[in-house]
Amino acid sequence: MTELMMRFPDTVSDERGTFQPYVMAHDRGDGTWEGWLEFASARTDEATTYITQVETHQRDRVTLERWASGLTHVYAEGALARARVRSRPSS
Repeated sequence: MTELMMRFPDTVSDERGTFQPYVMAHDRGDGTWEGWLEFASARTDEATTYITQVETHQRDRVTLERWASGLTHVYAEGALARARVRSRPSS
């Protein structure tokens, strides 16, 4: 199951728009975790999410949370440049 690890306090922008970045993660089933970033449009009428490939593999959830807590705004800007579009699933 995918879990929200962290919500960045500030948005990031590029030519595609302004986005709220989130660190997402899931347990790989063997106790290790992998994490990536997702970027939700700051526009409430926009239903597109950009997502990076896996950005990290960590030995456990605590280590992944520590990794996420050290990410900076500059890191999020670079991750947005790497992110590709993914339609948000309908609720």
